[in-house]
Amino acid sequence: MFEIYEFLQRAGIQSADTFWFPLLVWSIVAGLFFLSIRLFKRLNPLYHYHLRAATIAAIPFGLMIYMGMEQLRELWASIDQFDTAIFVVESPYTMMVSANSTTNEASLNWLEPNFLIGAATLSILSIGVIFILRLLIGYLKLHRFRNTLSRHPLSQQHFFADKNYENVSLAFQPEPMVPFTFGWRHPVIVLPENLKNDPEKTRMAIQHELIHIKRRDYALQLFLSVIESLFWFHPLIHLGSREIETWREISCDQEVLNTSGISQKNYAAMLFELLPQHRGLSSFSVSMAVQKSTLHKRIETMQYHKLYQNSVKRSLVLLFAMIIGITIPMACSDLQISDGLSEEEIINTSVTFNNPVLLINSLEVAKLPTMEPYKMPLSNGISIGAKNHGTIIFSGTEFEGARKLAYLNGDKINFQTNGLKFEFVNESDFIDSGEITIWAAHFPNRFSAGTRVTYLNASSLRDNSFLDKIGPEFRADTFTDESGDFFVVVEEMPELIGGLKSVQSKVLYPEMALRAGIEGRVTVQFIVNENGEVENPKIVRGIGGGCDEAALAAVSEAKFKPGIQRGKPVRVQYSLPVLFKLNDSDFTSQN
Repeated sequence: MFEIYEFLQRAGIQSADTFWFPLLVWSIVAGLFFLSIRLFKRLNPLYHYHLRAATIAAIPFGLMIYMGMEQLRELWASIDQFDTAIFVVESPYTMMVSANSTTNEASLNWLEPNFLIGAATLSILSIGVIFILRLLIGYLKLHRFRNTLSRHPLSQQHFFADKNYENVSLAFQPEPMVPFTFGWRHPVIVLPENLKNDPEKTRMAIQHELIHIKRRDYALQLFLSVIESLFWFHPLIHLGSREIETWREISCDQEVLNTSGISQKNYAAMLFELLPQHRGLSSFSVSMAVQKSTLHKRIETMQYHKLYQNSVKRSLVLLFAMIIGITIPMACSDLQISDGLSEEEIINTSVTFNNPVLLINSLEVAKLPTMEPYKMPLSNGISIGAKNHGTIIFSGTEFEGARKLAYLNGDKINFQTNGLKFEFVNESDFIDSGEITIWAAHFPNRFSAGTRVTYLNASSLRDNSFLDKIGPEFRADTFTDESGDFFVVVEEMPELIGGLKSVQSKVLYPEMALRAGIEGRVTVQFIVNENGEVENPKIVRGIGGGCDEAALAAVSEAKFKPGIQRGKPVRVQYSLPVLFKLNDSDFTSQN
């Protein structure tokens, strides 16, 4: 169960950024467009059709470009000077032991937002796959239906004896259906049998369907149907699809009346006659879509047909321009936006340090107590040497090895690099203004004997002399303890066999801790040897009440897949947190 919960939580985090946020941007843009375009009632119906189709089609293009840009950002973020990290790696997951856990499994928060988002995304995707399969089945049924038809070349019809229609076939269906068209290379026009004996109505219906063929409406309809199946949950998709169908048919009506000399009165009479006939398989094709709800609008719009000189090429250019216009804000929606401060204003901004704490991967690694709040301009920098975690430097000024990836907002400075999440948390706000982006760097191979804080002036950052003021460089990739050498980071880190559940099942909430109301986080540090066994386990952070001993005993029995370095199993230092939580407690600290 925990593995499923963890998977959905990760899926929620990922989908919120790469799917739901750009989809929200599309929803805002599309919603405003659908509302505003209704004001232009006399706009060419072909433009109405293609602009709405472009709005729906922009969704997959926007998402694909957005995800591509995310991959480029991640690739760029991974290009830095990092060789071999030398730090104690902590498990990214925390075991939680609940006071009433009869099964000794973790108490999971089923209302956690990321979990809910992940579960909803997976459910929506699963239903979308079902709709895609249904669409595929319908598509196959349509082509099996094609084999049952008695088809004849359209060019055999005396009023369509044109070589441009040699690849078009005509078929009559005994069952009363609205006329429809399907097929890409060899289109088929299907008409109801009751039109066969009326040459004028047959000609009008065929003329209408030929416009669909000429404009490649069938291919566009298939593409939009796939989008509608995948995004079945979005009301704007359904609204747009209905309006696309309506304006597609209105634009065809306009062109038929403009180019064929057909009587408007007779054409409207044919639409009335087709109204009671069902659409059958035409939902997977392009049909005349004669519906009671739109018939009045179609007939009303016919009187303006002489106002419009349809240009398919011009309308297609407008379609692609609309796709690009909506795709751009979707693709750029995650770009970091400055708070408006110039570079000069940023470096002249002063920050106040008031007993800040450094956390790496949510684990507290250093406290920087100050006798009184210390204030300095961001043109300078601050260097924190955090023992085996290397050295971290922040500054508003660019310096060697730095990238502008740290976000300073209120009481926190945070950034991610080298696979680690760094947080520098103050007791009071660092700055009075909003969020700004500053330069940061992590030097994993520069160590200090203990927590070491150095304030660097702007000149030392510019001429690189700051490197002489921070911890000395240490390039070895192993450490030594009383039992021999061990690695702290390897190419393939140890993997807990059976997952956290295998350890959780062996942890019982101590009676002493229950009676005393003790809860909190216990961190066990140990070596995973070449055989995947735990060596030298010790408590590096405890809470007492028997919890330390319970966590230590459970972790001691854990089995790992050993870490691999250069193709060989090696000894690796590791740490594992265990969270003890009482029932109905408000305890949420992860530090």
